[in-house]
Amino acid sequence: MGGKKTTTTTVLVVLYRFALKRNGTLTGGIVSRVCAGDWTQENKHTYDVTLFCGKATSCTCAARGDCKHRRAMEEREQTRRDVEQRKRETAPLNGNAPFSLLRRAS
Repeated sequence: MGGKKTTTTTVLVVLYRFALKRNGTLTGGIVSRVCAGDWTQENKHTYDVTLFCGKATSCTCAARGDCKHRRAMEEREQTRRDVEQRKRETAPLNGNAPFSLLRRAS
């Protein structure tokens, strides 16, 4: 039988997001610490998801290969990049105020 594949949406709580640097410049790497699905005040289990240039490269959970943490963080990073791009495209230049490179002598 051709079974239907169902997808469930899980809420992933991100505790920290670190941008990786080398010699003071960004490398394109991001590490996010996320709460596990069974996280409670008593069981504070977390996973670290590493992304390079928007693609998840590793996760510290037990899953081999692709996991829900990787997929969720890739989606979240893409959404963040899209919002940043829209902000840059719609930002007014100098508030549309008159502007000159030359200073007038008073």
